[in-house]
Amino acid sequence: MNKLVLFAFLFTAVIASSNAQFFGGFFPGEAGGFAGGAWPQFVVDKVVQQVRDTPVTEEQKPQLDQIVQDLENGLAQCDELLTVTPVYWLYKRCVGFQLKKATNAAAALQAAAATTTAPPSF
Repeated sequence: MNKLVLFAFLFTAVIASSNAQFFGGFFPGEAGGFAGGAWPQFVVDKVVQQVRDTPVTEEQKPQLDQIVQDLENGLAQCDELLTVTPVYWLYKRCVGFQLKKATNAAAALQAAAATTTAPPSF
């Protein structure tokens, strides 16, 4: 039993050290570790562009700009969260939530624009 526990401990230590060499460290600042703003910027840029390209009326353009501003503020808070706590999965969930929230808000704004510009049906 003791040999099995010792083997499991050593095996885990070897695997953990090899993963740190190949996949980077767990905490920011370690060799190969991630730094703040680790979310791929092209994903954020794509969502921002999708939100900006949402077809809305001229009266709703300020609301669309507010959605983009809220998205940028939310992403900044996610970056701050990553610097406070080095839990990357929490950071990913935060960014994912912010992107989904902006996409849903833009879709709702587009739906509202479609209902207000649709001709009345008789």
